[in-house]
Amino acid sequence: MAPDNESNPPSAPVCPVCGYVNDPADRYCGRCGADVKSAKSTSPSELSGVTAAPTETGELFDGRYRIFEEIGRGGMGIVYKARDERLGRVVAVKVLPEQFGVVPAVIQRFHREARAMASLDHPNVVPVYDIGHVDKLHYFAMKWLAGKTIAQQLELHQKDGTRFSAAETKRIIAQICRGLHHAHLRGLIHRDVKPGNVMLGPLGEVTLMDFGIVKERFGESITHQGTVFGTPEYMAPEQAQGQAPPSPVTDIYSVGILAYEMLSGRPPFTGDTAFNIALQHVKQRPAALVGVVPDVGTALERVIMRALAKDPRDRFPDARQMAAVLEELEGIDRRDTPRIRINAAFDELGDVDMEYASDISATGCFIRTEQPLPVGTPVTLKFSVMDPELSVIEGAGEVTRVVRDDGNTGMGVRFTRLTPGARDAVLAIMRRRAQE
Repeated sequence: MAPDNESNPPSAPVCPVCGYVNDPADRYCGRCGADVKSAKSTSPSELSGVTAAPTETGELFDGRYRIFEEIGRGGMGIVYKARDERLGRVVAVKVLPEQFGVVPAVIQRFHREARAMASLDHPNVVPVYDIGHVDKLHYFAMKWLAGKTIAQQLELHQKDGTRFSAAETKRIIAQICRGLHHAHLRGLIHRDVKPGNVMLGPLGEVTLMDFGIVKERFGESITHQGTVFGTPEYMAPEQAQGQAPPSPVTDIYSVGILAYEMLSGRPPFTGDTAFNIALQHVKQRPAALVGVVPDVGTALERVIMRALAKDPRDRFPDARQMAAVLEELEGIDRRDTPRIRINAAFDELGDVDMEYASDISATGCFIRTEQPLPVGTPVTLKFSVMDPELSVIEGAGEVTRVVRDDGNTGMGVRFTRLTPGARDAVLAIMRRRAQE
């Protein structure tokens, strides 16, 4: 799990207005929006004279976690890659710096983030495994995520002059919306959806991270009245103005900003100060995407602009509906994409020259072919299944990996749509075969 900054600077700036410890790469305070670059700020170590790195490489932390390396730091802690010696797995351990381990409000907020993440069980939200403390060091352990954040991928695109395609953006944003809807149903508002808080895995996985300023809709608030939380470029108008409590549509607006940036290469509103950016959120309309960004059609632009509506009542009522619309657009877009007829290899196939799928599951498969399609290519699939219970499966997918190896050349495909009931049928077949 790699945060958006992989460098390890000696200190992170503390906001001179609210005392929030920010990521070294951030220009604006992640809690109140103050400009921490121009204003004189304090490093965490200067607050108490305690080092900002509470653990050392190779240390066995809390008798369980062997620290490999520091992979980043932000406003609410330092994140390490570590090995859980009890369970034998690699994890990410987020540690609250020691100088904050004596501040009740900070500890409460740190634990709230851990509890919020631990209460969620969804493939698009990073899971929390453990929470604890050693003396003044509070921590929680979560799943280690390989890959890059959207922020890191945006930087790579800027360097080589490329960008996220419309198909990639729809797939990624739909998964973010699914994860957010899961959180919203449990009364949790993220409030800081941005490129650095979304991880893209090597097989197309999309994972929402960092619930550091999560808001419990139905619980007691531990924030100060009138305090604005979030990152200025991704704040909803009502969030920037502090006029209304955060709600699911607050996150939906941030998702719209994220989608806009993925397609265009920059967020719709930027400026020299947090106030200037907030004013644009309230007053200005985003520039059009159609005609400016290749392969963005009017249907996709309408989805993004609806998410960016100034009035919260004009946005999607919930994140699930936004995801459904994006997924429906994917189905429409894929009518003219490559069609592949393959045999599902539940049994040994006589004709090995045919393209066929192996390692098939309810979520994807591997297609053996001498001419694999590029990663990111959407495909329409028709399976001829060698089983009396299910003869044909039709659906759509996206190429997530390409393998070129003697005797095993092909491509991994992640399913995005299957014939109704096909997933359950495939799982039933696989269970039965496992028992035979």
